[in-house]
Amino acid sequence: MNAALLCHGLREILLAVTLVATAWTTARAGTMMLIDDFNDGNDDGWTTVDTNEGESWGPGSMDPTSFAYHFSTPQDVPLEAPYRGAMSSVWDQSSDPLYTNGLWRAKVRADAVDSGATILLRYTGSLETGFSLYAFSAFGGRGFGFNRYEDSFLTDSMEIPGVAVGLGEEWWIEAGAVGDQLSMKVWRDGEPEPTQPQLAFTDATLPVGRFALQTNINFASDTVGPINTTFDDVYFTPVPEPSTALMTTGLIGMLLGLRWRRCR
Repeated sequence: MNAALLCHGLREILLAVTLVATAWTTARAGTMMLIDDFNDGNDDGWTTVDTNEGESWGPGSMDPTSFAYHFSTPQDVPLEAPYRGAMSSVWDQSSDPLYTNGLWRAKVRADAVDSGATILLRYTGSLETGFSLYAFSAFGGRGFGFNRYEDSFLTDSMEIPGVAVGLGEEWWIEAGAVGDQLSMKVWRDGEPEPTQPQLAFTDATLPVGRFALQTNINFASDTVGPINTTFDDVYFTPVPEPSTALMTTGLIGMLLGLRWRRCR
């Protein structure tokens, strides 16, 4: 094979690789992955924390045996309950950097007023030792909102206007964190998925952390009642951080240029 033909083939290969890499890094990379649908009736691979354990109204229950993940308390959670009866379940594999940037979604249902169904992103620390996190929540009989916590203190909050969560209704929450770009999209199960998130904003406070499901009574209310929340069908779609996408494309472009010069 002569040098000219070899160089031509090399240019074609590098160009194809560049196009594929560019498409991969500028679109939603990869396929939506099922994390857990709880159809096996267990929560293997999840680590749970229950702040109701040892309390007169507890302990709480995080039960996957109904082929969904049901969080509940046997009695009403009082106003003075630590973290308003919070229970969380962290997906163990989410400490892998692969899961830092992307879109998480889950089907949720709240069967009690002010009982929350929350997706936690970039969660560090713990309920026992202090935590930082982004929380994307649905509260039964109320609505949807976002909260940011730093060292266990609420430091930012916003709501999706005009969308109510009826008791017993199944909704989807999609929570996104890609670099400093955060988003929240919600829709009732069985209805068309919105094309755009209802909340989209920039927040660079928390760069890394784990994924978790959490429930508690709404901190903003004076409701005394039980926790009764269900999660199902948890999915993740990896999305590359924009700076990573640009770097990948740039490096391949440099390689293409170098090989081109050598073949001229």
